[in-house]
Amino acid sequence: MNRNDSLPTFLEQLPPNTVGWLLVGGLTLVTVAQFATMVPVMVGVATLMLGSTLAVRDRVPPQMRLLVMSANLIVYLLLYGLFFGALVHQATLWMPIAPPWFRLTDLGASLWLVILSLQIGVRQIQAAQ
Repeated sequence: MNRNDSLPTFLEQLPPNTVGWLLVGGLTLVTVAQFATMVPVMVGVATLMLGSTLAVRDRVPPQMRLLVMSANLIVYLLLYGLFFGALVHQATLWMPIAPPWFRLTDLGASLWLVILSLQIGVRQIQAAQ
């Protein structure tokens, strides 16, 4: 087993209710981030992406997986880009902006989750072809 195969193998061994907890955790982070500055909103979006990617992998029949997984990845990448644009945009007049170290940490952690989601999604798309 090479290094690239270890993480998806780990994800396949997770308990079945993990997908639900990823979705709930992501939604909670995104919701709370609307009211507080020091909440990692990008990690919330990336957690939603990972949870939905795992849900598609587990719950969509193989003959529909190519279409559904492609749509899932496109939608969540666009949503991630929208939240990134909002994070970078400096027009928040009523709420103070989080410090740069926090925003960079949030972005770095979320990028790891997005790359993991893309790795899982692309493998599912390749397997469906």
